[in-house]
Amino acid sequence: MDPHTFNFLDITKQLIQIKGAIRCLDETALEEALISFASNPSLCYRVGRAAQRFAEKNQGAVTRVLSEIDFR
Repeated sequence: MDPHTFNFLDITKQLIQIKGAIRCLDETALEEALISFASNPSLCYRVGRAAQRFAEKNQGAVTRVLSEIDFR
């Protein structure tokens, strides 16, 4: 995995798998991705919508985890 995602490897992996994110390993890949997004509004919509569904599905995760912790 990329060093810039080490704090959230699992989430990054999940987002990439559901096509709610893309990974750019270098400047060339980033440039290509930006051009693709700029020239293809439906791609922007599909990736954004997948990411939004992922976020909605996982909303409240911290609350659920905290409810399982015994703070005694």
